[in-house]
Amino acid sequence: MHSNPMVLRVTPTQLAVWSPPSVGKLKFNCDGAFSANMSDAAIGVICRDHFGDFKWGFVDKVKSISAFMTEALALKRALMLAVDLGHDNVIFETDCLSLLKCVDAKAPDMIDWRSRSIIFDIICLLGTKVGFSLSFTPRG
Repeated sequence: MHSNPMVLRVTPTQLAVWSPPSVGKLKFNCDGAFSANMSDAAIGVICRDHFGDFKWGFVDKVKSISAFMTEALALKRALMLAVDLGHDNVIFETDCLSLLKCVDAKAPDMIDWRSRSIIFDIICLLGTKVGFSLSFTPRG
């Protein structure tokens, strides 16, 4: 395993405006949609380069029990794809501050036990590449 991933933080009062990654990096924006009234949830990931050009993306249905778990599943899937595709320099961006805090603290026990294995996987996947980092951008 490599050194800890760098975590970038912004304050919730800042405007949520997409900003491109630096040259040579990709940015994966991850999001989840959850409704307590439905048995399915949805996740989505979009990948763009430093020009802001779309590289690829996907949406998928997932089984989830909470908004937090849905956001975590989106991030985990993005990380798995980046590793599978051989990307080394990637910023993973989420709008779920509690997810970022849990991953940054390397503390899966901070959250519901049913999401702990997902958080553990995220922490491990982030540690596989020195060029992986996680950032928070509040929803605009």
